[in-house]
Amino acid sequence: MPSRRDVLRAGGALCLGALSGCVARAFDAPETPPGEWRTARRDARNAAYAPDATPPTDPAVAWTRSFGSDGRVESVLVARGNVYAVRPTETTILDSETGETRRTTGGAGQTPGDGATRVAAVGEDSLYTADGAAVRAFDPDGSLRWETRRPGVPDGAAGRVYGLVVTDDGVLCGTHDGVAAFDAGGGTHRWTFGRGGMGGFYPAVAGERVYVCSPGPTYALSRPSPFGALFGGGPSPAWEQSSPGPGTWPVVTDGPILVGDGDRRGDSGRTRPLLAIARDGSVEWRASASGAVVGLAVAEEESLAVSVRFDAASEEGRVVAVETATGETAWERDDIGITDDFSGSVVVAGDTCLVAGFSKASANPIRALDAATGETQWRRTVDGDVTSVVPAGERVYAATTLGNLVAFE
Repeated sequence: MPSRRDVLRAGGALCLGALSGCVARAFDAPETPPGEWRTARRDARNAAYAPDATPPTDPAVAWTRSFGSDGRVESVLVARGNVYAVRPTETTILDSETGETRRTTGGAGQTPGDGATRVAAVGEDSLYTADGAAVRAFDPDGSLRWETRRPGVPDGAAGRVYGLVVTDDGVLCGTHDGVAAFDAGGGTHRWTFGRGGMGGFYPAVAGERVYVCSPGPTYALSRPSPFGALFGGGPSPAWEQSSPGPGTWPVVTDGPILVGDGDRRGDSGRTRPLLAIARDGSVEWRASASGAVVGLAVAEEESLAVSVRFDAASEEGRVVAVETATGETAWERDDIGITDDFSGSVVVAGDTCLVAGFSKASANPIRALDAATGETQWRRTVDGDVTSVVPAGERVYAATTLGNLVAFE
């Protein structure tokens, strides 16, 4: 029979092992490999920037897929030789070279969210999705690995969902109630950070911290203490900074964290800020201009942040690039044809900025601009309002509300 000392020693070893496991839950995220786009914003920094991408200079259509008029494609991901067409109740996985369907993932009880119906992200060996009611993980062959109901969403209800960010050992889900963390292995809900009910919460991961843009402050979260994590405690704010709201995805640059005021309400001409927050929580600069910040990407080689601003009252929009070090305007375009309810994409591929979204035209343009100067490089049109533009490798993928997915090369 073991002695009391042996029992205590074994218990101590067990606790240390558990604590070690909790400490290992650092806020780190895997790198997105070259030629891939694994989240709606490419990676956990939300920079919407692919430094390795080399989009075509005179693009032609490589292939087109149509999912029908009711087959809206919410977003596009590219990973492991696949293109993922994220749709309201399923994800269709396509061969990136041909556009042919390889498999489709869904799961029972799909519940489209209120607003964005479904979001997704690709991990090292999983596809993660979230809808109005649940978060799911799928194996590479498309089989369901686990399904966890989102906390705080009543049976039969559909909550809002804004995006997924993959960490080294789990996934973060931005919702209307806060940011919820789930374990990668079995889908266990670890914690939720946020007060809930006031607007969108958007996460980013960089430098072992989670940054959260909320309807009020922007937060930097430190990982839970070992004892707190052992007993299910969540992270605590290392700092918080008053920021414009409703906000945008927090974009982590090589320098500051950028957060924009995405509020489309109010009188024409009302100024709304783009805020640069240092890693210690202090404000580095504030660039105010008319129009809500409805899209934001980083051109790191040019040290620029490129935003789409839209004034709902005047129904006028433009693309504005500012220096990430100072917030000074580098260039501006007001002739891009951005119209009401812009919810498309602004992304940067190498030295090219791609802009596409909703417009009043039946054929909607995708524009490639020189990231350094804003000059037009090329323009192509697709059928349907553009929901997502993704540069990956030498191709550009565009998805629309009419259920079309087009690959340009």
